[in-house]
Amino acid sequence: MHINIFTEYSFWFIIIIFLFAFLSAWFLYHNSKKLAEIGNKKLFLLATLRFLTVFIISFFILSPVLKYIKFKLEKPKIILVQDNSESIKLAHNQGYKSSKDYLNLLYSFINNTKEEFDLLTYTFGDKFSENFDLKFDEKETNFNKIFEAVQSKFVNYNIGALIIASDGIFNSGDNPLYSVKNLNFPVYTIALGDTSKKKDIILKNVYSNKIAFLGDFFPIEINVNANDFKNSEAVLKIENEGKTVYTETFFINENEFSKLFNINLEAKEKGLQRYKVSVSPLKSEFNKANNYGNVVVEVIDDKTKILILANSVHPDITAIKQALRFDKNYEIDFFTIDDFYKNVSDYQLIILHQLPSAVFNIQNLIKEIKNKQIPILFILGTQTNVKNFNLLKTDLQIVNNNSNMEDVNPYFNSNFKLFEVDENFAELFKNVPPLYSPFGDYNVSNYSENLFFQKILGVKTEKPLVFFINNLTNENTKYGFICGEGIWKWRMNIFVKNKNYKAFDGLITKIVHYLSINIKKDRLMVFSNNIYKENEDIILKADFYNESYELFNNPDLKLQITNSENKKFNFEFLKSQNSYYINLGSLEAGKYYYKVNTEFENKNYFKESGFTVLKVNIESINLMANHNLLFQIANENGGKMFYSNNLNQLFQDLKTNENIVTISHSTTNLQDLINFKWLFFIIIVFISAEWFLRKYFGSY
Repeated sequence: MHINIFTEYSFWFIIIIFLFAFLSAWFLYHNSKKLAEIGNKKLFLLATLRFLTVFIISFFILSPVLKYIKFKLEKPKIILVQDNSESIKLAHNQGYKSSKDYLNLLYSFINNTKEEFDLLTYTFGDKFSENFDLKFDEKETNFNKIFEAVQSKFVNYNIGALIIASDGIFNSGDNPLYSVKNLNFPVYTIALGDTSKKKDIILKNVYSNKIAFLGDFFPIEINVNANDFKNSEAVLKIENEGKTVYTETFFINENEFSKLFNINLEAKEKGLQRYKVSVSPLKSEFNKANNYGNVVVEVIDDKTKILILANSVHPDITAIKQALRFDKNYEIDFFTIDDFYKNVSDYQLIILHQLPSAVFNIQNLIKEIKNKQIPILFILGTQTNVKNFNLLKTDLQIVNNNSNMEDVNPYFNSNFKLFEVDENFAELFKNVPPLYSPFGDYNVSNYSENLFFQKILGVKTEKPLVFFINNLTNENTKYGFICGEGIWKWRMNIFVKNKNYKAFDGLITKIVHYLSINIKKDRLMVFSNNIYKENEDIILKADFYNESYELFNNPDLKLQITNSENKKFNFEFLKSQNSYYINLGSLEAGKYYYKVNTEFENKNYFKESGFTVLKVNIESINLMANHNLLFQIANENGGKMFYSNNLNQLFQDLKTNENIVTISHSTTNLQDLINFKWLFFIIIVFISAEWFLRKYFGSY
């Protein structure tokens, strides 16, 4: 630690203070007749005490500050991240009898490195974990989890190097070569696994529609690969709830074999149907874990009829129709308002595009729709008559409009919970073109749920852009609002960026699905997905309403889960604000049924439903290690790739790397001397001692 004192004024003033303190002591004690007889030594002691007292008090006039600098040495941090995915265990490790042999070498390397550096150990697979529990059981491999975590956790730390031990196989997230470029320290890789091809038959991909209609045929697309099984036969089989519904024998006619099966199955039973697809294992096959896959299809027996009414034709309407065109769950009718002749009671959802307008008031039509309790999706734009719209009393009022319009961009509301969106949803819609939206102040009901807010000229506002209202206390009708025209541009923009329309079409489908669900005045509502993956946290949310249909969570909410073996597990929901939620973590693959119930005011309320957990088999599909990727990752940031039997060489390379060094940090602290209480007590001691000694020596 380094300490010094400085003041706001020149240190030349200290000479003046010194002279002042000296002269005050001199004139008081030099030739003092009262003290003439006490002796020079005692006189000198009194003068010294007076000098020190005056000097210290006067010195404070200069506002002295104490400056002390602390130095701290920071050893370089070496971050070791071990691949904990299933592929490591399934393929074993390069040349070793089992993964245990590799672990012995790894722990020896860890112990050596800890003595020389500040070593931190983590694992990764489908997540980044601080728990270094190597079970090699994670269901996916995502390298980007490493780079995201390291960049967020270790900002401004002395990172010497990042070491990634992996087989180089990734099946989730972006290519790691894109993300590793953002790191500013060397990355070393430890190459695990085997790069040679094995005799194997692989069920590579299984695809199907998520929804099918009872009695209809739906397609399943299956991709089968085979290595080194030329002139062999295999059997493809599909089972539904234990019953075989399809078999096909196929001939493998070459060593590098690939075949795409397009199979149509009949949807015979309503509800969630799980189909197990498998290929018969062959003799001497290296890996049999990748011979099967699962898909879940929701079979429904009712179509939702949707009416699109518009002031005039518009590209937005085409975009909506295109988004829903492949979904057999929906039957769509389109009319301009002047040509409409059907009965609104035939429809489960009505989309009003730029209505009411200056020409068409539609007050009577809206009254009829409300009486039938049919959900409405309003799309506002340049043709919308805002004054007439406000008269509809939809719980949205746009005031101070003056018939003006403005460009608005969407920004996603992360607290939205009416339906699930993909994790990259906000990013996909971040830079879409603006909508042309009515200008004004937006007064919205307390029952609103905002999907997008308006961003105007780059400034985020609280004005809603896409939102929903479910006013259970009023008309028992759900409303959706898209407060601007031009969503067709969103669809085109999504296509340009992703080469497909999935994100936009998915958004429109979710909006339509939510609005078209029949409204019931249920006091208890439970929200869950139909399908989860076995490595995915299963989160259920619930709402409970009082008699005024206001959210509240006073009563306790119980949950009972029943698995496919009829075993029951009891839980209790946690309370969050006015709602409930519970995180069950990940569950084993299979079908689950749940019952949610509570008792309030001597009445019992309950909901029953279910979900399916799919087995994740992606790690077993490809067990051929990708050491070329590991070499490129290391080479990109000045590191090196080492094989698992050369960990001692890796340790020596870390020790001799001139860029991996201990650094010194300094911390400077400033404090006014006048704040030190002990100086005050010293002054009191000097003054008291001088007074006492003068009295003792007979001066007073």
